Amino acid sequence: MTDIALDTRKLDQIMATLDFDTDQVIKWLAFQVQGKAQMKAPVDTGALRNSIRIEKVSDGVWRVLDGVEYGIFQELGFRHRGSGRFVQHPFMVPAAEEIAREMNSGRTWERLFR
Repeated sequence: MTDIALDTRKLDQIMATLDFDTDQVIKWLAFQVQGKAQMKAPVDTGALRNSIRIEKVSDGVWRVLDGVEYGIFQELGFRHRGSGRFVQHPFMVPAAEEIAREMNSGRTWERLFR
């Protein structure tokens, strides 16, 4: 299982000044990471892509995770048995980084607060 944690302290400060539900914003961001991760996940049978989901940990804390045993090996890499070459197909970290770039550029906030 692959976990990505986002530090939301700055977001919490911003949200405290707005009339908006922080938990809903974090959930929405988790859905955005989930969608990007599903698009970036390698596909053989589709099990990895279909297993990526979000779950609520507590108020304001959502987790994006995959539900297959080999997800972590795809993300971090493994040595292929037949060829001996190192194979890596990161999908979760690049998805979170892409959403973070969008947040920093303002595109995400623009979509969220229209």
